[in-house]
Amino acid sequence: MAESLHQIEPMGMVLDTATALERVEGDRELLQELAQMFLEHAPVMMAELREACDRRDGDALQRAAHSLKGSAGNLAADEVCETARNLELMGHSGDLSDCARLLAELEAEMARLEAALAELA
Repeated sequence: MAESLHQIEPMGMVLDTATALERVEGDRELLQELAQMFLEHAPVMMAELREACDRRDGDALQRAAHSLKGSAGNLAADEVCETARNLELMGHSGDLSDCARLLAELEAEMARLEAALAELA
């Protein structure tokens, strides 16, 4: 499994495997389980974000983005965390004028993250 983890490192900030491993005290199996759980829940979280953006529902956007940010944070997925944080702040402010652009950015980052996590799972 160390080979798969090593293959992810060149992808840059999409997934900081060293930090992720530190967060699980070096337990590679636990990291794999977390990655699998994230992959299973990611489509639901993204659907909630899309729906909130479509409905222009700031509260729902804030909650969904906060949830995704926490889940991605457990995996040291900094780019996803940062974009989710920006969506969370947007939802909190109620100004959703840039929601579609940020959501598209998040979707691209999530695709990269999901590809990286598939190597772990």
